Amino acid sequence: MDWKSLGAVYAILVTVGVVISLLSTQLQCSKISFSVAMLEGAKFGILPLCLYGLTYIDAVRNTFVNFFIARGLDSQTAGIIGVGYLLMLGAWVSGVWNVHNSEIATCVASTSEMTEFKDKLMKELAEKQAAEEANATAKPSK
Repeated sequence: MDWKSLGAVYAILVTVGVVISLLSTQLQCSKISFSVAMLEGAKFGILPLCLYGLTYIDAVRNTFVNFFIARGLDSQTAGIIGVGYLLMLGAWVSGVWNVHNSEIATCVASTSEMTEFKDKLMKELAEKQAAEEANATAKPSK
């Protein structure tokens, strides 16, 4: 097993996981958390990395490679596509898990955020009511 290639694959997967986490939380609730993104990015890379490690076992690798060889690809191309297909399957599962956990950890409002939002709304309501009362008293009676 080539440990350098495992490390490189994991580094790429962690980077992709961090980007997915940051994008999903920014698009969902306009908030980002780098600590959550780093944690979820590290988790994102684990399943595809384990599947990549399994491709060093001939029985696992040949299952996917032979599928593409049967479709007319040469063995080298089929090997690359077979390993990539297995990584893609793992990345899909990890990606859904990443987005879900990132949004739950980042987008749920804290008590201080809810209190701040409530205070802001109450202040706006009081200003609006004061403006309406001022307009009502300023109008001449007929």
